[in-house]
This record gives sequence, C-alpha cells and structure tokens, in this order.
Amino acid sequence: MSFLSLYRKWRSQNFDEIVGQVHVTKTVKNAIEHKRITHAYLFCGPRGTGKTSTARILAKALNCEKGPTPEPCNRCETCMQISVGSALDVIEIDAASNRGINEIRELREKVKYAPTKGRYKVYIVDEVHMLTKEAFNALLKTLEEPPGHVIFVLATTEPHKLLPTILSPCQRFDFRRISITDTVKHLKDISAKEHLKIEESVLNLIAGSSEGSLRDALSMLDQVISFCGRDIKLSDAETVLGNLSEKILLDLADCVIKQDGGTILTLTRALIEEGKDINQIIKEFIKYFRDLLVIKICPSQKGLVDRIPDSVKKMENQAKNITVPRIMNMLKLLTDLKYQLTWDTQWHIQTEITFLRMCHRSADRSPDVMEERLAELEEKIRRLPEIIHTNQVLPETVKEISEVKKLETDRASEQVLQETCMDFPEETQDIIKKASTPAIPAAVLPVTEQYKETVQVEEPWEPEEEIRPSLPVPDEEIFAAAMEEETPYVPPPAIEEKTQKDLDFHIIKKRWEDFLYRFKGENIPIYQPLIQGDLTELKGNILTLSFTHSFYRDRIEDNKSKIENSLERFFGKQILLKTRLVEKKVQEISLFGEENNVPKKQPGKKEVEGPTIDEVTKLFEGEIII
Repeated sequence: MSFLSLYRKWRSQNFDEIVGQVHVTKTVKNAIEHKRITHAYLFCGPRGTGKTSTARILAKALNCEKGPTPEPCNRCETCMQISVGSALDVIEIDAASNRGINEIRELREKVKYAPTKGRYKVYIVDEVHMLTKEAFNALLKTLEEPPGHVIFVLATTEPHKLLPTILSPCQRFDFRRISITDTVKHLKDISAKEHLKIEESVLNLIAGSSEGSLRDALSMLDQVISFCGRDIKLSDAETVLGNLSEKILLDLADCVIKQDGGTILTLTRALIEEGKDINQIIKEFIKYFRDLLVIKICPSQKGLVDRIPDSVKKMENQAKNITVPRIMNMLKLLTDLKYQLTWDTQWHIQTEITFLRMCHRSADRSPDVMEERLAELEEKIRRLPEIIHTNQVLPETVKEISEVKKLETDRASEQVLQETCMDFPEETQDIIKKASTPAIPAAVLPVTEQYKETVQVEEPWEPEEEIRPSLPVPDEEIFAAAMEEETPYVPPPAIEEKTQKDLDFHIIKKRWEDFLYRFKGENIPIYQPLIQGDLTELKGNILTLSFTHSFYRDRIEDNKSKIENSLERFFGKQILLKTRLVEKKVQEISLFGEENNVPKKQPGKKEVEGPTIDEVTKLFEGEIII
C-alpha cells in the first residue's frame, strides 16, 4: 500500500474527533437530532481547522444507513464511500479551478436529479470566494431555493469576499484557530498510535509553529519523522523545521537588554551561517518581544503566552530589566526591518544594523528612542529617594552612624547618577554631575547601649522632608543645554507654559523650521501649503505670511485656527496669523551669459526695443502653447 500522510490517515471521522470546534459540532449535531437541517451552510475560518472534514462528516450523518444521525456508523457502504471520496451523492467542487459561469450552469442542471443511493445530494464547494461575480449571480437562485434533496456546504478562508446575497441564505459557522494545548494533545494521541518516541518540547515546538492549523502541525510531524525516525529529539526537530531554539531567543533578548552589540552580531552571524531563514528569525524575534510585552504589562495572564514554563520564568526576569516603551520600540524596529527585507537585497547588512540600533540606543536620535530614554530617566529620578533610604545599618556610636549614613548616601547618589548619565555624552555627564551634588543627611540622636539593637534611629527635630537626602534637580538651562547637545538635529520641545518674555520676529524666524517639523507630525495636509509661505513681519502678536499663489493662501485661511493653536502651544504665547498675496518676482537672465552680463539701461539713451513674441514665433516657425 502506498504511503499516506498523517493528516489524511488520521482525518476525523465523526463530530467528536473534530479538534477545537465544539461550538460548530454541537450546533450541527443538535440540528440533525431535532431535524432542523437547513439547505445551505457556510464554513469559514483559517486553513487546517476542519472545515472540509466537518462537511464530509455532515454528509455521512445525513446519508448513513442508520441516519440521519449525529453519530454516523462509519461501517455502512455509504459512510465508507464518503470516507474514501468515492460516493456519487457527495460532490466536492474546487471553486478555484471551476470558477466560471459555465461550471455553475452545469451544476444547476445536475441538482435537479435525485440522489442515487442516499437521502441527500451534498455539494461541498471549497474556496467558494474564488468564484467570479457572474458565477455567484448564476448560483444565487439555486442557492436560495434548491430542491429538497440538495444541501450546499460552502467552505472559504476569506468570507469577506463573498457577496451579501450569498451570505444571506446560509447558516454561517466560524472555525477558530486551534490552540496550542489542543494541538499538543492531538499530536500526543497520534504519536502514541504511530508508536513514536518523542519529547514534550518537540510537540510544543510543532504546535507553536503551526499557527493554529492542525493540518500544518501533522505535516511538520511527518517531516520530522522522515528525518529522525521513531526517536525524535528537540535539536533534530529544530534543524528540520528551521526554528530558533528558546535558548537562542533568550540569548538574543539578553544582548538587547544588556546592550551587548558584539555578542548579538556573533549570534546573528552564526545563525545565518547555519542556513537559518532571516525572515523566520525576525518573525520569531517579533513574537518573543510580543510575549515579553504581555508578561511585562499583565504578568498574571500567563495563558496569553504560548511558551513552555521554563522560558516564561526566564522571560519574567528579563521583563524586570526593560521598560514598556523600549519593548514597543523594539517591536517597531523589527516590524520595519521585516518590511524592508521584502525589497532590499543586502538583507544581512540591514539585519545587523537593526540589531545594533536595538542594542546601542545612544547612537539612535529618532524621536521614539529619545522618548523612551526620557521615560527611563524619569523613572530613575522617581526612585531616587527610595534608593537612598534603603540603608538598614545601626552602628554603635553616633559618630559611626553619621559617617556610615553619609557614605551610603553618597554611594546611592553616585549609583543613580551613573545609571542616569550613562546614555549621554561625556560633556553632558560633567554638566549633570556638577549640578547634582547630594545633600548630607542630618545628625541623629544617640542611642543607648541597651536599646541600640531594637530601637530605630530617630531624626532630632527637623521635619522628614527637610532632612531627607535628595539629589537636586538641575535647572532648566543645564537640561536645555544637555538636550541640545544630545540631539543636535531633533527640534526642541514645544513650550507648554506661558512665558513672560515677549517674542520678537527674530526669535520666531529662528525657530520657524522647528515649528514646521513639529506641525508636520500633527497635520500633514496643512503642512504642505504652510511651507509655501514666507515670514514677512510681526506686529504686536500678528504674524504675517506671504504667498505667491492664491491656492496656498486660501488653504491657510481655511485652517487658520488650527495653525494659531499650534503656534500658541509651541511659542507659549498667543499669535494671530495674517496672510497676504504677493506677486512672484521673475529674475531676468541673459541669454548670452551670467546675470551680471546683462546690459544695463544708461540714462539719456533711448532703449532699443527687442523683437515681439509674434516676430520670434514667425522667425523660428514655432507655436504658442500657453
């Protein structure tokens, strides 16, 4: 007997064997039991979830010699013929290859004839969304009012492409992706029937790679058996399927968190030399950071992460050392890389550059990374008092208490300063360190020998807010200088509060490019006509823009309030906008040389008139277009 693949050999033969679709099987079984069988069903859902198998089981349940019954016997002649696909009364049509109006006309003629053996003629139309519009219209009347002995079962993976008139007469059942738990359980049952010695981790790997398709999972298991034989190990399965091991993903994520660019380049090069598909690497890395984000945001919902318990535990430790904005930025970088690789031929270079950007954030000046680094800085500053007040030492003398507290305070402040400044340039670090000298804690009252081990040290008389050691926050000028040096070409942030200084035309003109850069992110349609205007003057709080085309001026006039609001948020002061139309200056250029070679009109001499347009046109036999 010829070889039969696992998904065909172990295809479901009754409703109870359908995996992960209880909402469908229970409804259909109840309909058969209560004799509420409709004439048209629509089974839609992802590939490999049991649509065609359910349609065949429905045909067996209706035509079984003991039926109609929700439990077909699978022993009678009709059931056996349907199982092997030789039943005359069950017609399977591939709509992808029979999609024209001629095939549908032929079907309309055949539905009039009664079934040969069974009670019903069942038409299973697979990939029904591939039919043409004309074919759908030809099928419509038959689908709405078929003969009593005909049942249509339409199956599709893209129900949104079906016409509403086709959806209307059908009972729709949406098949769901099969969960990893159900897939692993089914693979275990088949492995036992096939007498396979297979590791639990291999089943988890196959189930995770199948993406909810049971047929894909069984095909992968077939492939692994062909490579490994009956004894299957995780390393062999990873080699065949091309998947990354959990250890590799953990190591790559550790390199990103620890900003270890050298190691991540070494790991990436090793994976490429092993023949791993770069798209598969990026795909699994995106899924890994997605799971890490879920663990970071909602650690109690571990069911949302489809990974083995050991990996989840290690990912929980990683989540403690990375922020949510940084994970989101990593996902954005990987998604952009995946899109870029669809057309870029130097895929290995682009991959290495992206991985280095993920590790070395100090070299990245994009707004997303700057926002992420500022969020981390705010978090570290917020935790500063907590870090300083964690000392629990109780020396024997008041002198030792004061010295130890001062020493531990200085160490804690220095530690936070190092963590805070490590991503900035050296000049910026010097500025922040000079402006950030920690205060020395006040002296405490002495403690007697008999209470020194049980009584906590109390502050003498000052309020807690005054004696709490804290790190002074640098003033606005120092931070502005630091941010200007850190991001030379990123526009400075808008001023959110009202300023006391009056804005003059020079300041507005100097920061106009920064305002346009910020406004572009808020409203691109208005940004295009706005850049066509020229700053002309500022009278009081009225700013004048000059335009050479009325189209751009009218666009600005229609959206003047939006621009004025953005100006107020950016400059911190109400600025009204005024527009005017000016004539475009046309510069004369000599036909025989540079502009300075054009002969100038001399006083006292009569200017010689040049040839007219009509004369030039007649001379060169030309034609006036405009």
